[in-house]
Amino acid sequence: MAAELVMPKWGLSMQEGLISRWLKQEGDAVAQGEPVLEVETEKMTNLVEAPAAGVLARILFPAGSTVAVTRPIALIAQAGEAISEVAESAPAGQPSAAGAGVG
Repeated sequence: MAAELVMPKWGLSMQEGLISRWLKQEGDAVAQGEPVLEVETEKMTNLVEAPAAGVLARILFPAGSTVAVTRPIALIAQAGEAISEVAESAPAGQPSAAGAGVG
């Protein structure tokens, strides 16, 4: 089953993060704990690590997108695994301010 890579919440006041750059591209192999992308907040820039080993199957938000914390930003699947069912539950191509009005 595909693992969701979510926007982390690094502090009590963190509501969203800016994806500044992807270190891996769709189709790249990733190891659990390997840095996959860089996220900027109003206080810091940090690396986000893969929650599982596999293949970066789908990037749901491109670099430059601002995403609400705990929202899926990518899917990591096993080689050859179909991810269509999981991908449908995590909307791709949302506006860069997705989730900004939540709360």
